[in-house]
Amino acid sequence: MNMGTAEGSMARYIGAFIIAVLASGLAATAVGSFWIIREGAFRANQLFGLWFMVTCVAAFCATAFGIPIFCGLAALKREFALGYIVAGFAVGLIPGYVMIGREQGTEALFICLSGGIPGAVCGLVWWLLARRHTGA
Repeated sequence: MNMGTAEGSMARYIGAFIIAVLASGLAATAVGSFWIIREGAFRANQLFGLWFMVTCVAAFCATAFGIPIFCGLAALKREFALGYIVAGFAVGLIPGYVMIGREQGTEALFICLSGGIPGAVCGLVWWLLARRHTGA
């Protein structure tokens, strides 16, 4: 095995992971900004705080759940774009579901979806940057 290739591949995966998490954080901020605007007290510094918080949550979820899903899909040779998008959406639902508990209604659904959409973005960006060109 050529170590230069392995190191380059690892760097590509790490870079793609970081970009996917940041893109997920931006998507979550865009979705979450609707909540800030809805409350009527919109300030620009709230967007940075929201972005930082949701990016940290996205990094945790992508690490705790996304990496094992990637390893499982890669080991089974079942990687495809829609699989990563759906898996990302499902992983993104977890924080929203934990936040709302057993509440029901439109707001509860929106909170869950506000995590699922950024998760899907994370899965899509990961596929485009890291896995699409591997022949998987």
